[in-house]
Amino acid sequence: MPQFGRPQGLEVGTLVAYRIMKVEDHHELSGAAYPFSQFAGGKLTDALRQSGTDGRRILFEWVQQFLTPPPLPELRNAHTGEPIRLITDHYKVLNWEGFAAALSDVPEIEGDSQHGWTWLAACEDGQMRSRAAISRGKAPDKIEVFYQTQRKADEGRSRLGHLFGASASYLTREINEPLPQGKPRKRSPASVIPPGIDPETVAAAIEQAIRRAYANWADEPIPALGNKTPRETIKTPSGLERVKGLSAVTKMARNARHASKAAPRCRFSSYGMLSE
Repeated sequence: MPQFGRPQGLEVGTLVAYRIMKVEDHHELSGAAYPFSQFAGGKLTDALRQSGTDGRRILFEWVQQFLTPPPLPELRNAHTGEPIRLITDHYKVLNWEGFAAALSDVPEIEGDSQHGWTWLAACEDGQMRSRAAISRGKAPDKIEVFYQTQRKADEGRSRLGHLFGASASYLTREINEPLPQGKPRKRSPASVIPPGIDPETVAAAIEQAIRRAYANWADEPIPALGNKTPRETIKTPSGLERVKGLSAVTKMARNARHASKAAPRCRFSSYGMLSE
């Protein structure tokens, strides 16, 4: 099977799909390569394990990775592996002298009222890591205790309740969750049509630009075809398959972009001229 060089600019961990075609009594690489990001590659391999190899699914996922925002990874504590939850407990200080004395009696709590306190914890690997951060609140008689995981918050509230005693009283808990995995932030749709221009006029201009851009496509050297023109390449059976694969990807990518709701609807919906 003839070999082709790998696509340029690939990073470690990149998944690449190659198109293999049958030519007479053997198989060849068509020269079409579809690199996937780490996020998109993981999604594709999971889908193929469930449904089996499907060339159309590979092309679809390859195009989609450029048109959809990547999923947000789930945030976890690097040491414990617990999910990150941004938790703040609010207290009212009833006696500042007693409050400061209570904190100073705990060796694992460092800091002062001006810069805040850090409650450290000795871990099994010998490192000291933050259990909580204690700082002044917005009101002069308020303090805030910040935790990064649910377990730390629950354990910390119990221990600090005994530590503070009558010097401070618990008020409320505030929880800010990171965005769930794969949930994009809401954005207001923005029109790409300049004010005062009719959408039909914009659509006609897009159609004209597309036809002009691809008018000489068959006679232009293309790197994916070994710097040969499509017209030269289709003279052999294997070259014909490579051109078919290249034109199919071009049509999918362009048609998907025109499906965007923010873009004016273009009347030109066929790229059949690429294979004519």
